[in-house]
Amino acid sequence: MLKRLWGLEGNQWQDNRQALHAAELKFVHPVTQQKMQFSVELPEDLIALQETLEKA
Repeated sequence: MLKRLWGLEGNQWQDNRQALHAAELKFVHPVTQQKMQFSVELPEDLIALQETLEKA
């Protein structure tokens, strides 16, 4: 759908998934009550999509 809406034909974006990403998750573990935190960089396919959309 993104390809059709934004004219991304020929782009490496594979629109077989949603363009969602959580850079950081924080929660309290339900058993240990320990504060948990996880961080991750933006995946390469979403970086490519972002760059393409910024050019559009």
